[in-house]
Amino acid sequence: MIKTVAFDKLGLKRLYTETYDIRPDHISELELRGFRLEKRLSEAVEIQGRLVDSLIHGCKTDER
Repeated sequence: MIKTVAFDKLGLKRLYTETYDIRPDHISELELRGFRLEKRLSEAVEIQGRLVDSLIHGCKTDER
């Protein structure tokens, strides 16, 4: 639904999201919904005293 609103109603050309490598279920959901991994920022965020990678996923209008 978010992609429909973003692309069809708002006319956006690209969406992106940030998540962390410690969230494999979230990563799987994003990729099932057509988002592709675009960038990995190594040890970019500290969560509960542990450095984790930040993952940037994106989706473009023509990749729906």
